[in-house]
Parts: sequence; structure tokens; C-alpha cells
Amino acid sequence: MTQDQADAALPAVEAITAEGWEVGSIDDAGAADDDAASTYNPAECDLSASTDFGDVALVPEGEEAVAASKAEFKKSGDEMFDLHGATVELKSYESEVDSDKLEAFAEKLKDCANFTITDDQGITSAVQILPVSLPNYADSTLAFKLQASVSFLIVIADIAVVASGHNVVTIAQVGLGGIDPQVVSELASATMANLETATQ
Repeated sequence: MTQDQADAALPAVEAITAEGWEVGSIDDAGAADDDAASTYNPAECDLSASTDFGDVALVPEGEEAVAASKAEFKKSGDEMFDLHGATVELKSYESEVDSDKLEAFAEKLKDCANFTITDDQGITSAVQILPVSLPNYADSTLAFKLQASVSFLIVIADIAVVASGHNVVTIAQVGLGGIDPQVVSELASATMANLETATQ
């Protein structure tokens, strides 16, 4: 896949039928430090590639994408914590994606239905992972909901990963308190239709 094809596969904000969405990132005001150390309990629920979850990576470790593109959308409400964000990221590799690894990843998630994360400031979040119903696109599709509770805040994320030939599509929606379950579904449908058109 070329970079132009990757860019063409991204959905427009109009793919989201709910009102109030626009192009942009909810992290514009400042992103968190992704490099800060966190402690997972149980430790095997650390989802990063440097742990056992790296064994179910869809492409060989260290392989760089030959084309990559990303779309970001946001929706702000009237309340202080009424923030919602969605991203669509497409990466294409020289190697063919190992779609069987998505099933292996799903099996690992079953063992991490409930776990905690403690950040470098000592703040602990209780995390739940729940299944999400989504059509099986392309070679394989994995979808799940991640719900994290810390203090009086509840952060919810719907995440979908699609393996398609040499391509990996990752779609996520994050919100405080609650999210629209249709958003990830609509973005997935639009992205996969665009991908088919762009690669014909």
C-alpha cells in the first residue's frame, strides 16, 4: 500500500452520524506522559509489546510500517468532563499481517477481565475488559471495551483491531462516563469500505 492509498482509506468525520463531532484531538491541550512507569496487577495484564502480549503482535517486532495514516475526531459537551475522542489508525507493512494472532490476543484478554493499574504517582485505576459486538471485517477482527475507574471518574474506551492482508486498522473511541457504541462501528464500516476502494 502506498501512502496516498493509506490516506484515502481514512474516514471523514461525516462517517459518524451523531451530532457534535469534529476533526481534532482531545489531547490538543496536552498529552499525558506515556513513558511514565505503571504497575499492573496481575503483571501479565500489562498490554504493552514489551511483555507477554508482545508474543501476539500482528507483525514481527521492530518492523516499520511502509505507510501509515491517522484520523482524529473529538466531541465536547457542555460539562467540564464531557469529552469524547475517536481515532482511526492504518498501518501497512511489507510482511503480511498474522491475523491468527488476534485470536491469541483475545484469549489473553479473557485472563485480564479485571485488573488494576497504578501510575508513578501512586494512583490506582480498576480496569474491566468486556466484549464488544462488531462484524468480522477482512481477515480477522477483534473488538473490546475497556472501562477504567479512578476516584469519581470512569473512562470508557471501545477498541477495534482489523487485520487485512498487509494492513492493520486500529479504531478507538474514548470518553468520560459513557460513550456512543455506534461510533466505532460506523468508523470501522467506513474505513474498510474506503480501504477496499483505495486498493483496487
